Amino acid sequence: MTSPTATLLIACPDRKGLVALLANFIASHNGNIIHADHHTDFTAGLFLS
Repeated sequence: MTSPTATLLIACPDRKGLVALLANFIASHNGNIIHADHHTDFTAGLFLS
């Protein structure tokens, strides 16, 4: 049997520590990140994940 999976899509103002914050949140809920793809839109000042 496979474990449940989820896709988390995030768009928010960019700031230092966002990836760490998200990773800690997922880990604290016994989650596991199996793939991550993120970038910053510097023109709009957005973090996209």
